[in-house]
Amino acid sequence: MSTSTPAPGPVVLVPRGGSWGQRVADLVTAWGGQPWILPVIHTERADSSVLTAAQAALAAGSYDWVAITSAAAVPALPATVDARIAAVGPATATALREAGYAVDLVPDGPDYSAEAMLVHWHPTGRVLLLHSDLAGPTLADGLRDAGAEVHEVVAYRTVTTELAAEDAGDLRAGRAGAALVTSGSVARALAAARVAPTTLIACLGPRTATVARECGLDVALTAPHQQIEALVEALRQLYSPDPAED
Repeated sequence: MSTSTPAPGPVVLVPRGGSWGQRVADLVTAWGGQPWILPVIHTERADSSVLTAAQAALAAGSYDWVAITSAAAVPALPATVDARIAAVGPATATALREAGYAVDLVPDGPDYSAEAMLVHWHPTGRVLLLHSDLAGPTLADGLRDAGAEVHEVVAYRTVTTELAAEDAGDLRAGRAGAALVTSGSVARALAAARVAPTTLIACLGPRTATVARECGLDVALTAPHQQIEALVEALRQLYSPDPAED
């Protein structure tokens, strides 16, 4: 008796590399997808006197809280942090703990965003926000409105990656059956690289979906929760729905 070999799953573009990219690739592989790790953006640590001064002040106990809204900001922390630490979500909290820092606050899920932090976190005193050069004003403005003294410092910069010619050609030719669009920066990078119109665009949250549409991308899927696991699961359901949902 012969058995049929399952058809290979779709090629799913994972837009960032490193440990994050490998973790997401493993999630895709787990349901039969074929991950294609293609970092279309990367981060570079900011190098400024303002950041250096903030690091010294943080080590000296000049702040009551420091807020970390991405794992990319963790390397900007000084070795000693004399302040309480708030993380935007569990992935960022894990990165902090792995780097040796204690985490004092992580908002309850299912969404992990600046808005969620404002719901669950009401700090007083001086707060340092270490964020990207592309960060919006939501968190800083919300904390100020609640009475906190907020100091914003750019900890890292988000940069569009110059793709190798072969990768750029594969992207335009439609190698990816689907692309995980995890931020507005990823959406802009994919649009600039002229991702094939046949590639299904799956977005992490409504704000990212809005940016993607503004870039001319045809959004096919938006995760119900702002977690990468939720986005990958939504994609799995699209390609391999549970029997009960047929």
